[in-house]
Amino acid sequence: MTDVGRATAARRRRAGRIVAGVALVAAAIGMVIAPGFDEREADAVDPSVWALQTGAGQRYARVNTEIAEVDTVKDVDAPSDIVQDGDRLLVLSASLTNATIVEAARPADVTGAGAIATPPGTTAVVAGGDMVAYLAGDGDVLVGRLSDGTATAPREVTLDGGLGLRAVAVAVDAAGVIAAYSPVAGGVVRVGADGTVDGVDPVPGVPVDGDVQVTLAAGRWALLDAATGLLWREGVDGSVATGVDPDARLQRATEAADVHIADGRGLVVAAADGGAPVRVFGSDAIAGAPAAPAELDGVVYAAWLGDGDGGGTLWSSAGPAVPLDYAGGTRSAA
Repeated sequence: MTDVGRATAARRRRAGRIVAGVALVAAAIGMVIAPGFDEREADAVDPSVWALQTGAGQRYARVNTEIAEVDTVKDVDAPSDIVQDGDRLLVLSASLTNATIVEAARPADVTGAGAIATPPGTTAVVAGGDMVAYLAGDGDVLVGRLSDGTATAPREVTLDGGLGLRAVAVAVDAAGVIAAYSPVAGGVVRVGADGTVDGVDPVPGVPVDGDVQVTLAAGRWALLDAATGLLWREGVDGSVATGVDPDARLQRATEAADVHIADGRGLVVAAADGGAPVRVFGSDAIAGAPAAPAELDGVVYAAWLGDGDGGGTLWSSAGPAVPLDYAGGTRSAA
């Protein structure tokens, strides 16, 4: 390869990592990235990133991260979210009440025809690898896989005696391991990749009416109450104060053991060694609306968007933070 060829390839790899990094964090906060898409990452070996536009337009699109361009755009009625694993794509719409299977190689408009109803009262859909978990309004957790079609016919995860989990938060990692926080069960319910309960870890001291979020880091759960900034971790007694603000977003599941928390002022990391959480990015100044930090190819990304046309910031554990612009667009406060 010539020097020019190496430079061009390097630029494309960097562009792909930036687009993919934005893809991981954008959907979490409804970013308005030109041309207005919230993006979701594809498999690491696939250069495609699927993006969902929920603002002025209602479309989903495929982004080629090798050249950082949108190459396919399709309409979708009342879009809510996208779940993807490899060439399998699930488009969620109508406030998470409908799920439509789309062949990634042959995407089509999603109009609601042929859509499958999600579990009644679904309030959140979380995915890791090909595992999809639905959190219903009554706290039931139902799981299925994209690879075998059960993502559209999920089964309920139950405790001994057939009781539902009554969870308020759920997370899924790339291995399909699930963690769900259930005040009724008294702690974090650990669910194996086969969908059966492995155990319940008591978590004393969590506020009953708190804003509780759960994640997995290197296969071990972490629990954040955003209202108080307290963090609990599997295998660690008690909680630690993180100093984050009430708008904090706990990371999505990662293979890394450190826990990342973004708030409107920046990023806090709770190291795996149990040391005190440290603000590694930001200060007392407002950084913008935070997205849940996420991991791609061993790199953790976090992002913030300001209101209006001021743009935002993309942070990476592999390099310096970079500015994000709206390409002439604006973002309105939620």
